[in-house]
Amino acid sequence: MTRDYGNRTYRVRQLPRHVSEDDLPGFLIRCCGELGGESNIVVWSLATSLLPFENPRTKTATVTFNSLPLVFNNDKTEWTLTTPGSHLNVIVDVHFLGFTALNDAEIGIHSLDCIAISGLASHPFGSWAERSHDSHFMWLRDRLPRDFRQVRSIIYGYDSRLLRSQSFQGIEDLALSLLAHLKAIGRGLKSAKPAVFLAHSLGGIVLKSALLEMANSGDSGEFMLSLVQEVIFFGVPNRGMETSHWIPMVHGQPNKAMIQLLSQDSHFLADLDIRFSGISAIRNVRLVSFFETERSKTAEVNSSTGKWEMCGPFKVLVDKESAVQCNSHRSDVLPINKSHSEMVKFREGSEDYSILARYIFELVEDIALGSQDSAKFKARPQKPHSTSWSSLDDPPSSDAEKEADLQVLILSSLDIPDTQYRFHKVEDSYGPTFKWIWEDSNAMFRSWLKNDNPIYWIGGKPGSGKSTIMKYIFNNYQDLGVQTDEDSPRKHIRVGFFFHDRGSHFQKSFEGLLYTVLHQILVQERRLIRVISHIFTRIRAIKSKGVRLEWPIEALSEALDCIIKQNSVSANVYLFLDALDEYGGSPNEIVSFIKNLAYPSGKFMTRIKICFSSRIWNVFVDEFQGCPGFKIHEKTLPDILAYINGNFGGNRSITRLEADESERKKMEELKTALVAKAEGVFLWVKLVVHELLEACTEGATVVELLEGLASFPGELEALYIHIVKRIPGKFRLEAYAMLEIVLRSEFPIKEYDFWLAVLCSSCQTIDDCKARISVPENSLPKKPNKHEGNTSQENALTNIAGSKDQRQRRIKSRCGGLIEILEVRGLEEPITVSVQFMHQTVKDFVSKPGFRMLITEEDNESAENGYSYLAKYAITQLDSKRQTLKEINLTYLHSIPPWFSYLRYGSRSESTTGLSQTHLIDSSSHAFHPKRHPQEVYGLFDSAMTFAIVMNLQIYVDSVLRTNPSKFEKYMGHGQTNFCSYLHTIVRAAAEQDVYTPSTQSYNAVQAMRELDDLSDMANLLLEHKANPKALYLGKTPFQMLFSDYYEGYCGETNIIDQKVVNLAETFLKHGQDANVTIRGTTYTGERSMKLKALHIADTRLAQVLLDYGADVNGLDQNRETPLDIAFGDSGNLWEKGKDSGIPAEGYKLILLLLNHGGCITKTRKRNHDVFLRNFFLAYPLHSIDPRIKDPPVLELREVPRRSRTSSERSSPLTPSHSGNLSAVRTAMHNQNLPAVIHDVSSRPSPYITLRPSIFLDPSIHSSAEPLDERANPLSPQLKQRFRDAIPRFFKRAR
Repeated sequence: MTRDYGNRTYRVRQLPRHVSEDDLPGFLIRCCGELGGESNIVVWSLATSLLPFENPRTKTATVTFNSLPLVFNNDKTEWTLTTPGSHLNVIVDVHFLGFTALNDAEIGIHSLDCIAISGLASHPFGSWAERSHDSHFMWLRDRLPRDFRQVRSIIYGYDSRLLRSQSFQGIEDLALSLLAHLKAIGRGLKSAKPAVFLAHSLGGIVLKSALLEMANSGDSGEFMLSLVQEVIFFGVPNRGMETSHWIPMVHGQPNKAMIQLLSQDSHFLADLDIRFSGISAIRNVRLVSFFETERSKTAEVNSSTGKWEMCGPFKVLVDKESAVQCNSHRSDVLPINKSHSEMVKFREGSEDYSILARYIFELVEDIALGSQDSAKFKARPQKPHSTSWSSLDDPPSSDAEKEADLQVLILSSLDIPDTQYRFHKVEDSYGPTFKWIWEDSNAMFRSWLKNDNPIYWIGGKPGSGKSTIMKYIFNNYQDLGVQTDEDSPRKHIRVGFFFHDRGSHFQKSFEGLLYTVLHQILVQERRLIRVISHIFTRIRAIKSKGVRLEWPIEALSEALDCIIKQNSVSANVYLFLDALDEYGGSPNEIVSFIKNLAYPSGKFMTRIKICFSSRIWNVFVDEFQGCPGFKIHEKTLPDILAYINGNFGGNRSITRLEADESERKKMEELKTALVAKAEGVFLWVKLVVHELLEACTEGATVVELLEGLASFPGELEALYIHIVKRIPGKFRLEAYAMLEIVLRSEFPIKEYDFWLAVLCSSCQTIDDCKARISVPENSLPKKPNKHEGNTSQENALTNIAGSKDQRQRRIKSRCGGLIEILEVRGLEEPITVSVQFMHQTVKDFVSKPGFRMLITEEDNESAENGYSYLAKYAITQLDSKRQTLKEINLTYLHSIPPWFSYLRYGSRSESTTGLSQTHLIDSSSHAFHPKRHPQEVYGLFDSAMTFAIVMNLQIYVDSVLRTNPSKFEKYMGHGQTNFCSYLHTIVRAAAEQDVYTPSTQSYNAVQAMRELDDLSDMANLLLEHKANPKALYLGKTPFQMLFSDYYEGYCGETNIIDQKVVNLAETFLKHGQDANVTIRGTTYTGERSMKLKALHIADTRLAQVLLDYGADVNGLDQNRETPLDIAFGDSGNLWEKGKDSGIPAEGYKLILLLLNHGGCITKTRKRNHDVFLRNFFLAYPLHSIDPRIKDPPVLELREVPRRSRTSSERSSPLTPSHSGNLSAVRTAMHNQNLPAVIHDVSSRPSPYITLRPSIFLDPSIHSSAEPLDERANPLSPQLKQRFRDAIPRFFKRAR
C-alpha cells in the first residue's frame, strides 16, 4: 500500500542569498525539472540561514506542492538537488532536524528570537501546525512574525521517535546536542539577541537540562544563559507523565530507558526540577506554564491492522501538578482546553494564541524600553591588584620630589609580580631542542631581529610547544644577535608577557599586559620614566588618602603611547607575547593592540618589534598571515625525536630491551611511529611517552608497546577521552572532584587547600567533613620560610592525605596526568606549591559540556561541581576555626587565609548547579552565632540566615523563608524598631564592600569573600517575601543607610559609586522607595551632620536611575544647594570636585544630565560668576548651544602675578600638579581633551596660571552685578541667546 505524502511541508536549505520568494519556484525548477512547473510550488517562508560562519550566507525556505512530484514520492526524508553554476547543492528534507528560521526579523529592529522545541514522538514542524488536510497554517511561521516584526521565529528538531527507534540517546545527550546546536547558530556571540523559548512536552525537559548545562559551562554558557529572558512550557512533565501505554511500544528497544525516566516516579525529573528551579530563580527567568485540560488518546495495537495507532483509552498524559513549573507565578499558570498534542497546534484566529502573544508582546516592549532586568547584562568590574604602597599616601617631602625617588614610586606602582607566574611555570626546553631557531633559513628569525618588519608570528596547534619556544627565545637574549652594550647609543629592551587563561585577572587581561610591559621597559631604561611622570603625578594628585594607587587602564594606555611616541631616548623594544589565544578579552582587541603598537603614526625614537605566539585562529590568520613567522608543529620533528631518545635512553627497562638487536630495530620502529603520530604536538608526545615508559617498567615487550601506541588516539582531545575512560570506576567521582576544583578556582589553588577540598567533596555534613580532614587547631597559615615553603601545612597534609610521593601517585591514578602539582620559587618569595591543569587544552576539555557525563558515567550523585566542593571546604574551615578567628585581622586581605575567600563560591554553586547547600549550612554547630569580636564585620556570622544573605545564597534564603516565614518577621523589618533587618544587613555589606575609607585603608573581609557578587537580586528576593523597606535601624531606612555611607564623597573626597550599589538602589526604587527621601550623613571627621538627597551625591549612573524614578532635579540640601551646584563644585570649579577621580569627563556627563532634566544653579555669586561660566564652557561644548559652531574656542593663557590674582582666578581649573609653566598647561589641556586652541599672550613669568577665554571678558556676558536668582536656569532662553550673540564676536576677535 502506497503512503500518502501529498500534504507534507518541505524544508529547502542552502539556497543562494540572492533568491527571493518570487524567484524561488523558478530557481527550484532549474535545479530539478521534475517538480511540476512553477505554479506547482507554494513558498511559505524564506529566511536567512542561522549559521554565522557561512560565507556567503544562504537561505532556507519552507514549501509545499499542489501536486506531489514523483521525485519526493518515496520513503526518504532528505533529497539533494544540483544547483547550476554553484558548488553548493540544494538540500530538501521533511525531517526538519536542527534549527530552522521561519522568517527574517525586520532589519534594524530585530530584538528577540523565539525558539520553539517540540515534544516526544512529534515532528519539529508539524507539532506546531494546525491539524487539517486543507490547511498549511503554522502559527510560528504565519502569524507570529506578522504580529511582531522585531521577532525572529525559529524551530528546533531532534530525533524523538518511539516506534522502531534504535537510538539509545538519553535526555542529557539530547540536551548536549541542543546546546551544541545553539552555539552553532551563534547564540554565544556578542551579537546574539535575547531569547524566549517555547517548549512542548519532552522538549521542556531537554531544554531545562540544556539550560542547567549552560549554567555549568563557564563564561560562554553564562553569556548564553544571560540572554534567556523567558521560557513558556506547554504540558511539560516536570514531575512525570503517564507512560504505561508507551512501555509495551518500546519494549526491547534502546530508548526504553528514556521513557522510564519520564514516568511519574522518576527521581531524575525530581532532581532536574529542583535544580532548574534554583537556576531560573537566580537568573530571573520568567517561567510560564500551560497545562492541558482535555484527555488524550493513547497508543495501542490496532487489532485489525496489527500496527500501533492512537486508538487506546483516553488518559490525562501530564496533569496540572506536573505541568506547572514550581517557579511560575500564579498569574503565569494557564490552562489550554486541548489534549496533550493539540495544545500547541493553534489554528488561525485561536484565542489560545492571543494569550501566548501577550507574553511575547510584554517581552518585546520591555526590551524596547530597556526595562528588562538589568542584572542580566551587568559588566563585571575589573579587579584591583593587591599591591599597596603606603608611601604614596604621604605628603611629598623635598626629597620625594627628586627624580630618583619619583622613579622608585612609579616603578613600585607598576610592579605586579603575579603577572610573571605563567612565565615561570612554562617548562624549560628539553636539552638541545629549539636551537634551530637561530639558523633556520625558512624561519628567518635572526634576520627578522635586524630588519624593519615589526611583527613575527609563531603559530601552532594546541600543545605543540609554542610557550616553550617563546620562553627559550626570551631567556637566550645573548643569542638574539642584537647589541646589548649598556653604553650603546640605542638601548635594546627585552619585554615579555605570557597570557595565562587559568591564572588571575592580571595574568590574562589587557590591564595586566600594560602593567607588565610598562614596568619591564622602565626598569631597563629609566630615562623613559620622565616621559610618563606627568601621568603618574596626575593620578597621585587625585588619589584619596588611604587608597592604594592604581593606574586606570586609560592612563596605562596613555603611558605606553607616550613611550612609543617619545623623541628623547633612542630605544629598541623587543616585545615577546605568548598565547594570544589565552587573552581574556576578544581576540580582535589584542590584534588591534599589536597593529597599533607595531605601526605608529609618525617616526619616533622608540622602535618596537613584536614576536608573538598563538593558535592558528582565523582572526590571527586574517591579520598576520603575510608577516614573517612559522608554524611550530611543522618544525619540531627533530626536537620530538630528541625528546623521545632522551626519555627512552634514561629508562633501564628500555635499555635492557635495546640490548637485543631485533628488539632494537623494533624500538626504532616505535620511535618513528611515535614521531609520525604526534604530528608536531609535543604535549601528545609527553603524555604518550609517559604511558609507554610505565608499561615498559611493568614488563611490556616492544611489540606490546607498539600495540599500545596504536591504541592511543592521534588527536589531543581524543587522547584525553582515552585517559579518562581508563580511570578505574572506583576513582571516577574523586577524579571528577579533583578536576572540577582546579577548573572552578579563579586562581591557582594551593596544594593544601586542594587536598582538603577534595577530601570534603564526598561529605554531606560539616561533621563528616571535619572527620575527613581532621583540621588541626594550629593549622592557621603562618609566614612560610621563603626557601622551604610552609612546613606546618606540609606536615598537616602528610597526616591527612599522605606523603608528597603518595599524593603525586594519587593524583596520577585519579586523573591520568591531566593535573599536576607545581612548585614555583620566586626570587624573594617563598616556594609556592599549587595544583593546576597540565595545559590549557586540558582546561578546555574539562570545561566542555558533557564532561561530567563522560567521567562519572551519568552518576546522579555528581550534580555538585567545583564551586560546591570549595564552598563546602570553606564552611567546614569556618566551623572549625570559628573560635580562633579573633586571631585574624579581618580588615586586611593579607591576613585572611585563602579558604576564607572560597566562602563566596556558595553563590556560584547555586547559580551553576541549581542546588542549595542547606544540609551543609544547617549542620554547622559553630560557624554561625552572634559576633564575639569587634573585627567581625556586621554580624556576618550571627546566624546561618545572615551569612546566606550576605553571601548571596538565594536558593537557601528562598527555601528558608518559604518554609517558616513567621520565624523571621522581625528580621524582615516587622514588629520591632531600631533593629538591624536583613535589608539593613545587605546595605551595610554592600556599602562596606564598595567603599574605600581612610579608616580601613584596604578591602575588608566582606570584599575578600564576595568580590564580584551583586546583592540587588537578594534584596529583590527579600522584598518579594514582604521585607519592610521602611524599617528603621539607627534612625535610617535601608535606602537612607545605603547613601549615608557615601556622604564622605559629598564632603570633598572622590566619589565613584559602584554599579552594584546603583543596582541595589534601583531595586529599592522599583519597590516603591521615594527617590526624594532625605539622607542624613555625618562627615568623616564626625564634626557635623548634613541633610541632603541621594541625587546630591550621585554619579551619572545613579543620577539617571534616580531621575527615572522621580527624583527632584532641583531638590535642596541643608545648605540650600541643588545637585547642579554640587556637580560644579566649590566656586563653580568643576575640576575641584569632579566625579571621575578628578578627571572632568564624569562630571561633564553629570552636568549635562542634570541640565537636560532642568537642573538649576542657586549659589553662584558675582565673585565666582566668571569661573562658573568659564568652567561651564569647558564642560559644555559650544556646539551644544549653537550647532553652527564647528571650530574650537581660542583660550588665552595669561600668567598672573600672585598679588594681582582675583578671587575667581584662585579657582583655576588646573590642578596644582599642572600649575607652574605653560608647557604643563598645554599638556594638561591635551590630556583632558579640552576643545581649545591655546595662545600664549603672557608678558612675564609667574608660578600661577589662569585660563581666560576671551568670550568671558566681554561685559555683555556677565554685566549683572547681582547674584543669579536662586532658581535661575543657566540654560534659560535668554541666557542661551546672550551666548549666541557673543559667540560671533568671540571668534572674530580670536582670529
